[in-house]
Amino acid sequence: EILPDIDIAKRKIERLIIVPDGDFHLFPFGSLSTQEHGVLAEHLTTVRTSSVSRYFGDRAEVTSSSGIGVFSDPNFNLDTLAQYSNDASLTNWYSQFQRLPWTAEIGSYIQDLFPKTKVKHISGANATNSELLSYPMRNSQILHIATHAYYDKENPELVGLVTAPQIKNTADSTIRDIGYLSIHDVLDHPFHSELIVISACESQMGKNYGGEGVRGLAYSFLAQGAGSVIGTLWKIPDKPTALFMQRFYKALKDNGGNSVKALQAARQSFIRSGRYKHPKYWAGFVLTVANRQYEKIYFN
Repeated sequence: EILPDIDIAKRKIERLIIVPDGDFHLFPFGSLSTQEHGVLAEHLTTVRTSSVSRYFGDRAEVTSSSGIGVFSDPNFNLDTLAQYSNDASLTNWYSQFQRLPWTAEIGSYIQDLFPKTKVKHISGANATNSELLSYPMRNSQILHIATHAYYDKENPELVGLVTAPQIKNTADSTIRDIGYLSIHDVLDHPFHSELIVISACESQMGKNYGGEGVRGLAYSFLAQGAGSVIGTLWKIPDKPTALFMQRFYKALKDNGGNSVKALQAARQSFIRSGRYKHPKYWAGFVLTVANRQYEKIYFN
C-alpha cells in the first residue's frame, strides 16, 4: 500500500509532505481515499518538495518581487501566421492548439480580488516569449501562466509552453520567434516569484532522472529562483481549469496568502460540487515548494 492505514484525526495529522520519485511523480496523492476517512484532500493538505532538508531549512534569500503578473490566452492565429511564413510544418504544429478563452478572464478576476496590488496582464498577440521573460514578469511576486504546455512522450526532454508568435513590425515582416518557450529558455533567466502558477496541461511532465526527480517546467522555475510552483499532472479542460483557478485565488486571499491551504480549499470546493467532483478535474493540480517559508505570501 502507498500510505499506511493510520488514524488521521487521532494523530492530528494535517499535512502530507511528498518527495516524489519515479512513477510516484505522476501519482495524485490528494485523491487517495481510506475506508474510514474518505478522500485525503478533504482532511489533509499536500505539498511536494524535491528536498526535505531544503524544505525545512533556513530560507536562503528573501526575494524583492512585487505585484502579480498574468500571462494568458496567447493568440496563435493561423491566418496571421500564414501571412509571414510558408513553413507548413509550423502552421501544422500550431493547429493542434486551440485558443483558451476562459483563461483571458483571470487577469481581471485577480485584479478585482487584489485591488491594492499592481497586476500586469499580457494576453492575445502580445503574449510572446519576450514578454513572458521580461523583467517585470519574472519579478512578479505571483506569476500566473495560462496557456498550453507541450510535452513529447517520445522525447520527454522536449517540454515547454506555447506562446504567441512574435513578428517584426516592419515592411519586410518575418517571424522572429515561433512561440515556444522551452525549459532551456527558462533556465537562461532568473525568476524571483514566490509563487508561479502554470495553468497548463501536463505542466509537471518532463524527463525523469531517477533520484534527481523530473526535470520539467516546475523544476526549471524552481531551479531559477522561484519559491513555489503549481502545475498539472494531466490534461484538464479549459473551463474547469479557469474555475479552479478562480477558487484558488479566492481562497488564497481568504487564507492570508497561504498557498497550501488555498489549494486544499479549491480542491474541496470541487469535491463537494456536483459537476466537477471527479478527481480528474482537481487532483491533477499539485504544489511544489522549495522552502516552507514560501507557502505564505505577504502581499506588498
